[in-house]
Amino acid sequence: MPLLSIIVPVYNVEKYISTCLLSILENDLDASDFELIVVDDGSPDKSMDIVRALAEKWSNIQVFTQKNTGISGARNSGIRLAKGKYILFVDSDDWLKPNTLKKLVQLSEKYNLDILEFGIQKVNNELVIEGEFSIQRQTEVFSGVEYYKNVRYVNSVFNKIYRRDLVINHQLFFIEKIYVEDFEFNTRALLVAKNVMAIPDLIYQYRQSPDSITRTKDKAKKTKMIEDHTIVVKETHKLLGLSKTENEIGFLSERISFLVVSIFYLMLKNGFSYQEMKLKKKQLIEEGLFLIANPIHQRDKNLFRKILLKNFSLLAILNKVTKNLIS
Repeated sequence: MPLLSIIVPVYNVEKYISTCLLSILENDLDASDFELIVVDDGSPDKSMDIVRALAEKWSNIQVFTQKNTGISGARNSGIRLAKGKYILFVDSDDWLKPNTLKKLVQLSEKYNLDILEFGIQKVNNELVIEGEFSIQRQTEVFSGVEYYKNVRYVNSVFNKIYRRDLVINHQLFFIEKIYVEDFEFNTRALLVAKNVMAIPDLIYQYRQSPDSITRTKDKAKKTKMIEDHTIVVKETHKLLGLSKTENEIGFLSERISFLVVSIFYLMLKNGFSYQEMKLKKKQLIEEGLFLIANPIHQRDKNLFRKILLKNFSLLAILNKVTKNLIS
């Protein structure tokens, strides 16, 4: 059994896939210690020609082809195929820094970890580093909920290595065809994890695409982002109803509050009308989901929560000012 399964969903990335896969294959972990699971998510370009050429040279590459289901569906297929003790997700337009994989596995083994989190760098298409996310020093080992209280890192799945037994035993599969899927996945993962640790090492470099959801001007995509946040609020609220300990309730309440604040923060930022915001608030209230009493860790959004969401009519004024500035 390999120590590590690395899952790479592939869709329309012929410009990037070679860099991604070689950063894994030519890293410092022996080929016998990991499997590289490439999930062809119905890619229409020449990405898989590149993958198959590499698979002829590397015996630890496993290729699985399916109809397009989106990145979450491809990750779920990879999870079902994985045989490693640990799982790492790598997006196909991103890459790993050299000499980094061995340390992840060694630390996971040494501390019997369910989740190990590490640093990332945001890189643009010109390969210029636009930002870094890293803690100052290695943390102690916490339970997942205690980890969330004590350590603030990144909500993504690509900067974490997960114990496969944790994922399989708790059925930690992604909700498919939604945005915010990483946040939802990690909520459930942290809720059940017993041993979680973080290191400061910058290991993962992710490409900030100019047409990413954070940069797109497509109103339909922005609307879907809002609705997907709402879906995740509902799913997290279900978990809250099943929670029994004070720590679990506090953890999930903060996650819900963060999501609800993010909905209106995004609506204001992306030019939704005040009427649209009022309708969303009405929906959440009717479903018992307008839960903003819990403070959240992110300072700007916590101020947004305290000042604007608790004095909702102020959003009308700010909305008008924002639109005037844009126009």
